[in-house]
Amino acid sequence: MENAAGTVRPIRFGTFEADLRAEELRKGGIKLKLSGQPFQVLAILLERPGEVVSRDELQKRLWPDTFVDVDHNLNTAINKIREVLGDSSENPRFVETLPRRGYRFIAPVDLQTVNTNGGGSSKAPVFTQEQHFGSRLRRYAIPVALVTVLFATFLFVRKTPGRRASVQRALTRITFDDGLQFGATWSPDGRYLAYSSDRGGKFDIWLQQVSGGDPVRITKGPGQNWQPDWSPDGKYIAYRSESGEGGLFITPALGGDGLERKVASFGFYPRWSPDSSQILFDAQFTPLTPDHRFYVVRLDGTPPREILSETIKRYTLQPLTAAWHPDGKRVSLWSWANFEVSTPENQETFWTVPLTGGSALKAEMLPEVREDIAKISITTEAEFSIGGANFTWGPSGKFIYFDQSFRGARNIWRMKIDPNTLSATAIERMTAGAGPDAGATVSPDGARLAFTAQSQYIRTQIFPFDANAGRVTGSGHALTSPGMSAFEENLSPDDKKLAFCVVRAGKWELREKSLVDGREAPIVIDDDRRVYPKWSPDAQHLVYTRMKLNPPGSQIMMWSVETRTEEPVTAVAALPPLVYDWSSDGKRLLIVQPSGRPAE
Repeated sequence: MENAAGTVRPIRFGTFEADLRAEELRKGGIKLKLSGQPFQVLAILLERPGEVVSRDELQKRLWPDTFVDVDHNLNTAINKIREVLGDSSENPRFVETLPRRGYRFIAPVDLQTVNTNGGGSSKAPVFTQEQHFGSRLRRYAIPVALVTVLFATFLFVRKTPGRRASVQRALTRITFDDGLQFGATWSPDGRYLAYSSDRGGKFDIWLQQVSGGDPVRITKGPGQNWQPDWSPDGKYIAYRSESGEGGLFITPALGGDGLERKVASFGFYPRWSPDSSQILFDAQFTPLTPDHRFYVVRLDGTPPREILSETIKRYTLQPLTAAWHPDGKRVSLWSWANFEVSTPENQETFWTVPLTGGSALKAEMLPEVREDIAKISITTEAEFSIGGANFTWGPSGKFIYFDQSFRGARNIWRMKIDPNTLSATAIERMTAGAGPDAGATVSPDGARLAFTAQSQYIRTQIFPFDANAGRVTGSGHALTSPGMSAFEENLSPDDKKLAFCVVRAGKWELREKSLVDGREAPIVIDDDRRVYPKWSPDAQHLVYTRMKLNPPGSQIMMWSVETRTEEPVTAVAALPPLVYDWSSDGKRLLIVQPSGRPAE
């Protein structure tokens, strides 16, 4: 714990300061009675805040060559630590016991550098649990890797993102398994979280007590089971299953072989109504598609019923996701208006619609809120970040929680809503790490927020493929680097070039890569977006949609490999035309030109 000769780094947590060199614990500058083995145990836990330190490891560190009653000594030491800190095993604030596993220091810690040569003191960077966890997240070479479920007690900063960054405290890590854990949902009493995990070799729904302990698998049938949502009455967990032809299922909250029941033959992201009588779901899986359709289904065997379609059509919306309003009588819709026209007035809109039909209410925003929304949504990768645009209401009906990118970091945000007018009056950043954070879910009492801390790469990979048999015949390898989020790939007919889109540092680029020599370069460098590339049959030209941001407008462009310049193919339009294919002679293009008027 020493930084250099003559320099010591005490560890601060709350009102306490632990000087590991002097083996002293102080509170407000007053030395406390903690020494010997209890202090040594505390020091070991402080070395790795947020991580489980096993009893075996403590034995090896403290009594490597001596026969002692380890259980008695450790219990005595932990009890002494809690006595001095004013902590308890039932509601721990500092030291948490994990039965059969070990102990964990759960409070945030700071490092304070003190120069013992008389040079004064200087504040070292705050070392929070969030940063500690993020440095150890495993990374996987698959499109998205969601690795651990966290929750945080709400301690908010009442400033907008453009004015002051938020501060997060009391962050606790909940899952510790290797692999993927995501999609957390709270039990009605707030004691448990259910989530998706591949711990058993495939995705299933698992149950974890928030206070610690080992997770319990709820679903055990065939297929991948994921996207859980716990019913407010506590009886069932709804989830998506890929077993057979797939669909939405419910199972008793405590599990049970053969007790699962199919409630819809299609759909994704099920969400229970507040009275637990029906389930809202999306017919589309990927957030990238603009044609989402939403349904509700009851548990009595009646077919699902589509909702929100009239509102979407009337206002020319590009829907992203929907959620129940806390009153259970309305459904709220998060959407783009005037798709891909990136202006503060036409970027993202929020509507609330009565379930029985009637006028949709658009959430108006104060000018300063509109300004902040524009800051965190324009010129970022938010629109095409996998799992983006998720939102949920807080139980009070006064806040909406969502994940969004800002300055290269994807975090959880909340928007303050006037419950009477549904107008947005403020926006705040809830998590402050590098992210990406996603899947915000609020505990039933509104006091805690659970979310998934992610580590993700979005890369383009190429695999050998047998077209006659319709299957992959070997291992693939990555074509794009892990430092860029790559998507919308198009391989030239001669297999020599790849065109793809990336987001780097919040900026969109269309790039070309040679598969012969590995050289890579952007197609055109400016502030506009270029998407949906398609190579010509002779691989000498590339067509794509250019989306101009200022003034807004879209058109199809063609780029020459030989001259490395572009020229327009269509005139500028309000809605983006998309290229689907070339004719075999390379003289014609199959395109789709959206029609319609911008949303009012």
